[in-house]
Amino acid sequence: MDCAASPMSRDRRMRRTFRSLIVAVATAAALASAPPAAAQIRIGVAGPMTGAIGQLGGELVAGAEAAVSALNAAGGVLGQQVRIEVADDATAAAACSDDQRAPAVANQLAGAGVVFVVGHLCSAASIAAATVYAAEGIVQIAPGAPDPRFTDDRAGPGVFRLFGRADAQAGIAAAHIATQFAGVPVAVVDDQTEYGRSLGGAIRGALGGLGIPLAFNESYRSSSVDLVDLVRRIGVSDAGLVYFAGNAAEAARLRLELTSQGSTAVLFGGDALADPDFTAAAGEAADGAIFTYPPDPATGPTAADAVAAMRAAGLEPTRFSLHAYAAVEIWAAAVAEAGTTNLAPVAREIAAGTFETVLGPVTFNADGEADLVGWVVHEWRGTAYMPLPSP
Repeated sequence: MDCAASPMSRDRRMRRTFRSLIVAVATAAALASAPPAAAQIRIGVAGPMTGAIGQLGGELVAGAEAAVSALNAAGGVLGQQVRIEVADDATAAAACSDDQRAPAVANQLAGAGVVFVVGHLCSAASIAAATVYAAEGIVQIAPGAPDPRFTDDRAGPGVFRLFGRADAQAGIAAAHIATQFAGVPVAVVDDQTEYGRSLGGAIRGALGGLGIPLAFNESYRSSSVDLVDLVRRIGVSDAGLVYFAGNAAEAARLRLELTSQGSTAVLFGGDALADPDFTAAAGEAADGAIFTYPPDPATGPTAADAVAAMRAAGLEPTRFSLHAYAAVEIWAAAVAEAGTTNLAPVAREIAAGTFETVLGPVTFNADGEADLVGWVVHEWRGTAYMPLPSP
């Protein structure tokens, strides 16, 4: 993804060393809840805390709490302890697109006096809440929300994304198809969820940009389609690779039907296929399915101390927990540099800085996009997935 720094960022580039400050104290003891202080700074963590994908919201909370505990043990921010307010945006599990509750959640956090929010996880919720945060002077760093509109139609200068864009995910997938499946007829199918439409449109555009024609192209609602007929028509197209843009449960249904009809087509998908629900539903048929997903930050050297401390406290680091951890690192370093929690100066520091985080060095471009290695192709092998070598 093109994440060239803004002019201000180039002129004022400096390396923030928040991690060096807290790593020394990021131990299991540091991860214990800090005692309340007379003066506190409140930050929010917003995402799906209940329902089928509630565990992902729990991962955000775990990562933010780990970073805040270590931060408080090192003296807090501006001499004050930091306190977390957790808010459930009740994101719909199937589509990851429930934007109905998000504005209310954002107003709830604003009413609680938070100055910064780690969230939301899903794109529609993040977009819906961003306008509230911008109006209320709250900095927002989303550890998910891959829809390009989140930053393309940015609600304000305090809105940032610490995750890969969906169109960048599609670009990685298209490049993999071009090099590893050259000449193989390709089918693209999406399930008409917001996630599916966004990713499906992106992969169609990316494949078209590489001159790769589609042997089969369809968009459908899972509640109304006859999968037997859909897969039969995919077979008639001779597609040797089926790219599916949609949720994990529907991907599993499609994979099972492909297998049932004797298809040997490779199933390729987006990050939704990383959901363990995919393999739980598809069983052995999931083996060999490939998908794009962020690299695992827990294996990187910059996360080693935080990972060790979290595990010592009984917390298993995940991608989302470490993205939440990094979001807190970035905000805290920017506040320390700005000398205030007010949105405008903190947003300027975030836009201008290079931040040492558990994810490695992070900078943001003029649109609020982080310069992360956003997507890597992975493959399911049994009940685990692993990254594939770069072509």
